[in-house]
Amino acid sequence: MVDRSGQQLGSYRLIRLLGHGGFAEVYLGEHVRLNSYAAVKVLNMQLGGSDAESFQREAHTIARLLHPHIIRVFDYDVAEGTPFLVMDYAPNGTLRSRHPKGARVPVANIVSYVKQMAEALQYAHSQKVIHRDIKPENMLLGRNDEVLLSDFGIATATQSSRYQHTQEIVGTVAYMAPEQIQGKPHPASDQYALGVVVYEWLSGARPFSGSFTEVAIQQVVAPPQPLHERVPGIPQQIEQVIMIALAKDLHQRFGSITAFANALEQACKTQPSSFAAPASMPPAHIGFVPPPPVLEAPVTTGPTIQAFEGEYNASNTPVFQDPSTPRPVSYSTSITPPPQDRRTISRRAMLIGLAGLVVVGGTAAGFALANHLGVGSGTVTTPVPGSPTTVKPSPTGAASTPTPAPFSGTWSSLPSLLAPEADNVAIHIRLQQHDYIYMTGGNRGSTFTPPNDDALYRYDTAAMQWEIAMSTFPGMFNNSVVQDEHNTLFFTGGYSPDNQAIATLLYKYQPATGNVQTITPPASITFGYGGSMIADQQGHLFLTQGYMHGFGTHTSAGTGWYRYDIAQNQWATLAPLPVGVGYTVLAPDGHGGLVLLGGVTDTEQKNGSTAIYRYRMASNSWTTEQMWWWADMIQPIITSWIPPGLLT
Repeated sequence: MVDRSGQQLGSYRLIRLLGHGGFAEVYLGEHVRLNSYAAVKVLNMQLGGSDAESFQREAHTIARLLHPHIIRVFDYDVAEGTPFLVMDYAPNGTLRSRHPKGARVPVANIVSYVKQMAEALQYAHSQKVIHRDIKPENMLLGRNDEVLLSDFGIATATQSSRYQHTQEIVGTVAYMAPEQIQGKPHPASDQYALGVVVYEWLSGARPFSGSFTEVAIQQVVAPPQPLHERVPGIPQQIEQVIMIALAKDLHQRFGSITAFANALEQACKTQPSSFAAPASMPPAHIGFVPPPPVLEAPVTTGPTIQAFEGEYNASNTPVFQDPSTPRPVSYSTSITPPPQDRRTISRRAMLIGLAGLVVVGGTAAGFALANHLGVGSGTVTTPVPGSPTTVKPSPTGAASTPTPAPFSGTWSSLPSLLAPEADNVAIHIRLQQHDYIYMTGGNRGSTFTPPNDDALYRYDTAAMQWEIAMSTFPGMFNNSVVQDEHNTLFFTGGYSPDNQAIATLLYKYQPATGNVQTITPPASITFGYGGSMIADQQGHLFLTQGYMHGFGTHTSAGTGWYRYDIAQNQWATLAPLPVGVGYTVLAPDGHGGLVLLGGVTDTEQKNGSTAIYRYRMASNSWTTEQMWWWADMIQPIITSWIPPGLLT
């Protein structure tokens, strides 16, 4: 770090360093003509071209936020490639310095803090701006001890493509809403984060702790420990309000951040006096607190400005809802939090909530955490299959130990085919402003005539009905399907129902016209059934070999790894897989490569793989990822929380 003290940025001379973080430094600055003081935040990066323009746009968005409880940004610029912001100087530190980690805060203080933060956030949401980094470190104390919200985004927009250091966001993920972890921030994400802050102030601990990966997984799939277990005697009304704000489903939270603040204040008015200052609480900081030394002033990098317009739609897409019309919530003692049994987990949360799941063919599923591997960003993208129907499980009984218990779930009733079918594949696409699910036929069983279904079906999600797209489709079973950037579907051949024929073929299907083209690879390219495939959305398909012999042959999957150039109709044999696996998952790694995880090595599907491998395109090489959390955390979740057969 280079100390810029003595330098001049814009109209401000940097007097001394107040604090620094991973991506920025904050200086006390003095206006060269007015002799007034301000905090000057200098981002540790060089910007030019479109990046500098993006910084200017976001800085302008922040500068127009004028509210008594928001730190005012009154100047910004890029000086010789160095971006900086000029902000109000808050001399009294932060709420984190006033209430250190582990301290429990008096309820009266909490209500005051939340009201001030809610007013600031409600105003920001009305301007269609989401903060995305609510935490005590970003709550500053003004000259009159008023709470000021800081760090409305700037840095993330410019740093996200340059820095992918997980350790820089560990402090933030503890407050991050599930939908934000999934890359879909919403105004309700700020409510969730504020709920985490209140939970921490009441109990002295955040709902979840651990490594970045551990916390992120828990945020998405695990309900927090009930407050009454951490704080015996806490009124039920207060706990219920917090649990509503911490609902995994953003639609089950309060209709606005103001509604949350009002509900909390109402609940706290009914609290017994014995709860106001528990004996276990450290001495409360009430009234004037000497400001911390200026060198302790923390610096945070801040979120990206996120704006939403419109209303909720039927598909639950998280878009902006006018916060002036909150969803009705009773503030009486009869508040009922959304059900969040600690032993249950929704299939949707497990399958697509953690990292943008990519399921490619067959009967196995796996997932990777996006912010750990980088999955879901970068130059390699992957088509997103349709969102699977959400399972809303209910507990089967009380558990006597913390070990997760099995659960039963119910599915929404939708029109089905005439007979149950297995060994088929399905994919969601959007065609001419309509959503469809294309699904191949499968094996119906010996009790049906014919036992095998060779059709290609299309499900219209709006009309809620199945249609026959093709009565005879050349693809067989246990194959895989992807969608390229032109809405074209590609199916691998798979294997025949009698286990006799395995076709190394690729079928190119045009949903708009119904045309099918058979693509025959050269003899050096061999792939069968149970393989996986991914489209990089840049004209290429990548395929694993899968199995080349039928079930019951004790055959291991091949290590073949291939690329197909769609426009040039050219195939290439790439570096072989580190191990032969079938029914595996392929996903982009966010850095121009791919990751491969999960799957089984044998046709009988008895030997599962827990390794995760990364393919680097530039060097055409594979490396093994040290993902201890897969074996230590994810597999126990799958085996103990997901009933057998649900993921097949």
